[in-house]
Amino acid sequence: MSAHTHFLAENATYTEDFGDKGGLLCFPPGQRSGIILTCMDERINTALLFPEATAWKWHFIRNAGGSADALPSIFLSQSIRLGEIIVVHHTGCGAPPDRVGGVHRQLQGSFPGDEIVANMVDEDDPLDSSIALVRQTVLADVKFLRESRHIKEGTIVTGCLYNVKTQKLENVVPPGPRA
Repeated sequence: MSAHTHFLAENATYTEDFGDKGGLLCFPPGQRSGIILTCMDERINTALLFPEATAWKWHFIRNAGGSADALPSIFLSQSIRLGEIIVVHHTGCGAPPDRVGGVHRQLQGSFPGDEIVANMVDEDDPLDSSIALVRQTVLADVKFLRESRHIKEGTIVTGCLYNVKTQKLENVVPPGPRA
C-alpha cells in the first residue's frame, strides 16, 4: 500500500466520528497560539517535543534548517492571529556539507541580486551541527524576525536549540517582542 493510500484510509477512520466539529478550528479570543518554526529533519518529532501545541492552536512550519527564510509562511500564519513565534534549530544536521554548499550556490544562481537570498546564503556552512554554531544561527534568526517589518509588531519571538542526542530543548533566546 502506498503512503498516499494509507493516509487516505487513516483519514477515513478519523472522520467517521468527527461530526460537526468544524467550528472548533477557529481560535477562541485570547487563546494562546503561535508558530513553531523548525527543521524538516524527521528526528524532530514535534508531537512529542511540543505535546500541548496541537495543530488547531499552533502552526508548524518546517523547512531546511528551520530558518527564517520561511517568512512568507509566517506572514500568512500571522494573518489569523498567531501571536508568538518559537524558532527551533537542532544539532546533528543530516545534510552533508558538500550538498549544502551546492544548494546555496544553486539558490544564488536562481535568485541573482535577491537580498534575502544573499543574506541567507553564506560561505560558512550554516547547517554545521556544532552546538556553538547552532546557537549562533538561532540568535541570527530570532534577530531577523524581531527586526522584520513583515512580522506584526508585538509578536513574541523566542529561540531554542534541540539536541537530537539528548532530546533536550534548550532556551537560547528568551521571549521578546518584535519592536
